[in-house]
Amino acid sequence: MSIAPQATAHAAPNEVAAASLGIDVSRYQGLINWDMVAASGVQFAIVRVGYRTQSTGVLNEDPYARYNLQEAQRVGIKTGLQE
Repeated sequence: MSIAPQATAHAAPNEVAAASLGIDVSRYQGLINWDMVAASGVQFAIVRVGYRTQSTGVLNEDPYARYNLQEAQRVGIKTGLQE
């Protein structure tokens, strides 16, 4: 019987060795039930806060951004932002 070698992850000072479960959300997901998201084990969410139009380059706020940020934080999910 042979024993397979085990890999060891070494984290840098600003990193963690374990993987985290996260999601990326925007208006395309519609109204999200953040209590269910938290119960599913999601640890972080990247929230789209805005987008630029191709024709004019004008920055528009994602209509669900404020709700998603507030609700994710309410249930203890860490958040990050993207444009």
